[in-house]
Amino acid sequence: MIVEIDARDAKAALDRVPAALQKRLFPVLNRWGLGVVGHIKANKLDGQVLNHRTRTLSRAVFHRVEESGEEGTLEVGVDLAKAPYGRVHEYGGTIRPKTAAHLTIPIGRALTASGVARFRARQVIASPASFGFASTFARNGIIFGTNKGAAPSPLFVLKDSVTLKARPYLSTGWNDKYEWGLSLLDEAIDEIVKET
Repeated sequence: MIVEIDARDAKAALDRVPAALQKRLFPVLNRWGLGVVGHIKANKLDGQVLNHRTRTLSRAVFHRVEESGEEGTLEVGVDLAKAPYGRVHEYGGTIRPKTAAHLTIPIGRALTASGVARFRARQVIASPASFGFASTFARNGIIFGTNKGAAPSPLFVLKDSVTLKARPYLSTGWNDKYEWGLSLLDEAIDEIVKET
């Protein structure tokens, strides 16, 4: 997922500047991108819009400046190879199982204290002893782990699908820093014009 923003917003001002000097604006686009990414990580992905557990989504947020002749494009986005759920958090949507009959939502002892899955359902079913259980069974849409003399421990809830509401972090982060970025461009253009 990439939100593309190019420098056309400042095109009227750029037309006043000799083409050779336009290259000096690319570092400004880079600074703008760094500011947007930093803002998203600090003000959207640290409990304000989304709570982090592993910070994988935060690490997947990126910016890049593409230069093509006299044109510059600033891209701010999420590397979906690193965080494939980045899109569904931004836009909302329904998640369905791809290779199994049900989604398995970890609960109870299947989670660490910070809410990260300790193991997958297939792993504990295939080798319960590896995770401290004698056996597993499923009943009423829940997978349980068992030990002799102890009550069964609920480990996973089985769901046909899960619908997540949109929690825009990328677009709102961009919008928060948009005017600031334009002011960076305006300042740089003013400096270049004064020098020419």
